[in-house]
Amino acid sequence: MKDLIVFASKHHGNTRKLVQAIKANIESVDIVDASITQYLDLSKYDRICFASGICYGQYYPEIISFIENNSLEGHSVLLMHSAGSPKEAQCERVKKLIALKGGNFVKVFCCKGFDTYGPFKLIGGISKNHPNNDDIAKAIAFFRG
Repeated sequence: MKDLIVFASKHHGNTRKLVQAIKANIESVDIVDASITQYLDLSKYDRICFASGICYGQYYPEIISFIENNSLEGHSVLLMHSAGSPKEAQCERVKKLIALKGGNFVKVFCCKGFDTYGPFKLIGGISKNHPNNDDIAKAIAFFRG
């Protein structure tokens, strides 16, 4: 069986960088952009990872919609996000939704991502140069482990 990463990445593509690095290092991973695909047969996947940037402290709406539109029954679910100021609590809404859709939440990974949204653009952004090579290595190890 395979693993799947469903992702949504905007602005600077921070989350996309993490997802593409995982895909490049782990052959058994498929990736799906939630801004393009909202319904998918998940039966061939053991684990599903939802990866998102953070906007106003929440996962992107495309990730929420994907979860709402698909059954997670019997799947182990990982969460991954990047943000200017990452916090594990930013995935609480998604964890509740995963449980409602029958998924088994396993763990979460979060890291810094370059952020120039709103007032941050006035100061040149925060979390510059992130995700960096260390963040990417940690994301790959998280997914493997």
